[in-house]
Amino acid sequence: MEKKAKPKTPITFHRLMVHSHHESHQNFHFSSFSKRVNVYFGEAPEKTTDISFNTNKGISNCHNKLTMKTIFKKSKIPSPDFSMELFPSYPQVVKRVRHSRGEGMQLLEKECRIAPNKEQYFEEFVECEDEYRCHVIGDSIFHVDKKTLRPGHRESWIKNLSNYKYMEMPVKKTFTAAQCRTIVKSVQCLGLVFGAVDVGVCANGALCIFEVNSAPGMRTLTRKKYENAISDYIVKNYKVRKKNI
Repeated sequence: MEKKAKPKTPITFHRLMVHSHHESHQNFHFSSFSKRVNVYFGEAPEKTTDISFNTNKGISNCHNKLTMKTIFKKSKIPSPDFSMELFPSYPQVVKRVRHSRGEGMQLLEKECRIAPNKEQYFEEFVECEDEYRCHVIGDSIFHVDKKTLRPGHRESWIKNLSNYKYMEMPVKKTFTAAQCRTIVKSVQCLGLVFGAVDVGVCANGALCIFEVNSAPGMRTLTRKKYENAISDYIVKNYKVRKKNI
């Protein structure tokens, strides 16, 4: 008498949960997975049984720019020098310890007096020929945008979406293998799984890492790239099944 095959237990798929207050993160369309997955662009819980990234520690390291700069220095990431007091030479930049989108940043071109303040720090001004935003997950760069001046706008030392637009660039034709490793390391040393790195390339080809963003603004193309990159990372690293949408 033939044994009846046991019925297969149906797989329960769970919708990936995105946790972010950023307005450009509200329209993600992820696949569902055979385990619960949470993706944090902002504050994350300390303990959870779900698959979760980024961690609260990594996000905190990103939000506090002074902590970020200190970690960069310890990790030998090429980044502008910084100090809690004015540098003797100019130009230099004064920045808030916690800021986004260039808020509160000021270029100091000649000698001035600014009293030390625990909420701000001073940074060496590094002039770069080109600036990029590199999106990293795990050990790879999955998307690169070059910052290009918007029509009708003047050149500015602060390059953000208000005056510059982003043009997609091929990773391997833009950076050397060694530069790619440095960019990836700048995200990993902060304790992040993914992040957007603001990168400058100087006239001599030297790389300069300005900062890493844990919650970058996204246009439609960038958001789609994140959907694909995060989905692939989950399947590869957590051995879960994906249900296509």
